[in-house]
Amino acid sequence: DPGGWLTVAATPWIARCDGPVKHALDRYKYPVRYDGVDPLDHRAKAAEFLSDLDQAVSCGGAIIGERTSIADIAIFPFVRQFAQYDRDWFDAQGWTALCRWLDGHLDSPLFQAAMVRHPPWREGESAPVLVLG
Repeated sequence: DPGGWLTVAATPWIARCDGPVKHALDRYKYPVRYDGVDPLDHRAKAAEFLSDLDQAVSCGGAIIGERTSIADIAIFPFVRQFAQYDRDWFDAQGWTALCRWLDGHLDSPLFQAAMVRHPPWREGESAPVLVLG
């Protein structure tokens, strides 16, 4: 744990995001995949979590206090997906701390290194090698 990310307090945040929030996110982004789904109802359900998250990060800049934890790293991709689907709506919610937190993760060297786009590998080419740091 070189970044000091692991903490027991992260478990409830991650469980909530990986369960009900992921369920709502899928139905918000992809309503045609599910029968009888109103995407705006699911957006509202996820927005409750995002409001709680905004409150949490407004206290110290991270979900649990002042330092990035496994909760931030695990939950960030879900928030990114939610925000990207309708960034105008997301930005209009007044989640100032959450937007700052999201933008900080989007601009982080870790995210930038992880999201480098490489050309697709083709038969006959050398195997790709990823070098970090």
